[in-house]
Amino acid sequence: MKGCGYHCVTLMGDGTGVFCGCDRGFDRMIVNSYALPTYVGVERTIRQLEAFGEADQYLFIHTTDTHPWTARKHPVPKLALRDRLAGSATQKASVYLPHAPLYTCANQEGIAAADRSLGVLFDYLTAHYSEEEYIVQVFSDHGVPIYDEEPDILSENQVGAALLMRGAGIPAGVITDELTSIVDIYPTLGALCGFPVAADIDGNLPAVFGGKKRDAALSMSIFPGQTFKLAVR
Repeated sequence: MKGCGYHCVTLMGDGTGVFCGCDRGFDRMIVNSYALPTYVGVERTIRQLEAFGEADQYLFIHTTDTHPWTARKHPVPKLALRDRLAGSATQKASVYLPHAPLYTCANQEGIAAADRSLGVLFDYLTAHYSEEEYIVQVFSDHGVPIYDEEPDILSENQVGAALLMRGAGIPAGVITDELTSIVDIYPTLGALCGFPVAADIDGNLPAVFGGKKRDAALSMSIFPGQTFKLAVR
């Protein structure tokens, strides 16, 4: 996108892409590890759009409203005290958190909060731009374990995440159960935004955008001191 002439900014993120090179090409990065509420990212996005209104922009925000470990830091007023305390002392990685009211309620409230905030951004875009002037992409890097009765790091709840898109070149009102992977984001944006994509990558252009359907989607877990885990769907 930088090569296509876009002003590229991460308005809110955790900075992990710096070390592996994923963030190369960004003109500016604002890093706020573990403090990434959607409403803050939306406000920054609107201010950025207004401040650099004459430029073509590629903007990225990383939010964590729905991440289950936020339950340990934020109150969940709908729950009784015994439910708020149950599981609050769990010192586990988020992919191993248990099925408990504290986490499921916090996750659902986080979804509602993110939805409210993103609605403000979407209303702003539709009021100030035509459909041909923007592409919005919403995605997650993983799901959550808290709806599984027994923890399974590669369960449907852990690895299932929707990919949502709207704007220029995107079919309106289409909902498809086509399998996608997070590595498909790159060729999809390449096709929609007009930058070249090498043929030997793992990503696939989905059929809904003129490519072909995946035969399978792979989910893997590689972590020090643990066995390698793989699921093929």
